[in-house]
Amino acid sequence: FAAGWTYNVAFIYSANRETDSYASGYVSEPQLIAALATGLINPFGPSDPAGDALLASTQVTGTVRAASGITRSVEAKVAKEIYELPAGPLAIALGTELRRENFSDNADFALASGQILGGSQLGSKSASRTVEAAFAELNVPVVKTVEAQFAARFDPYGDFGSTTHPKISIRCQPERSLLLRSPCRTG
Repeated sequence: FAAGWTYNVAFIYSANRETDSYASGYVSEPQLIAALATGLINPFGPSDPAGDALLASTQVTGTVRAASGITRSVEAKVAKEIYELPAGPLAIALGTELRRENFSDNADFALASGQILGGSQLGSKSASRTVEAAFAELNVPVVKTVEAQFAARFDPYGDFGSTTHPKISIRCQPERSLLLRSPCRTG
C-alpha cells in the first residue's frame, strides 16, 4: 500500500433464522369454545369418538412464528509503523465500519391475536438500522517486553444516540511462554 501503510477490507454477511412450531398441546380458544358448546365433548371424562375428533380438530399445529435477522457489514482498516522508539516501533491503526441490520419477527394471525390458548399475544415486528463506526489504535512499546495500547471507538446510532469507548491496556511478555494482559477500559 502507499507510503508504508497496510490495509484490510472485509465484507461480512450473517443471517439467522428461527421458526417456532407447535406439534401438539395448544388449541384454538374460539374453536374450543365452539366445540364445547356442541355438547359432544365431555370435559369431566371420556368423550365418544365424535367428541374426541371434535376436540382434536381444535389443536393448533405447524409454524406459529418465523423470525430472521440479517447483518451486512463492510470494514476497512489501515495501519502503519510511524516512528521507531528504542523499545520498538510506534504503530497506529485507523478504521471504519458500515453495518446494516435487519430484523423481522412474523407471528401467525392466531398467535398474534391471542386465539391460541396459552400462547403469547405478541404480534409481528420488524426493524432495521444502519450503524457507522470509526476507531483509532496506538501501540506504544514501553520496553522490549511491555507494550501499551491506547484505543477509542466511536459509534453513532440513529435510534438511540452515540457511544464512545476508550481503552487503555498493557501487554507484558517477560518470556516467550508467558504473556500477561491488563485491560483497563475507561468508558
